[in-house]
Amino acid sequence: MVISRRFQIGGVYTPTLIEVWRSGPYLHDGSAISVREVLTSRNRDNKHGRTTHLTPQQIDDLVEYVLSL
Repeated sequence: MVISRRFQIGGVYTPTLIEVWRSGPYLHDGSAISVREVLTSRNRDNKHGRTTHLTPQQIDDLVEYVLSL
């Protein structure tokens, strides 16, 4: 597979979020069934972005935004 350099950061392939709703389950091992799960229960240590400080409404908004891309 040929991967464009614009999608590589530090030598690691970083896929786009466009149409991420088509590509579940999520995370490298498929352990997150939904985008919400990636942002909440699978992100307690903020390894997948800083989300632990967000309110439930902000999580809802972020999930809707990501799924709209």
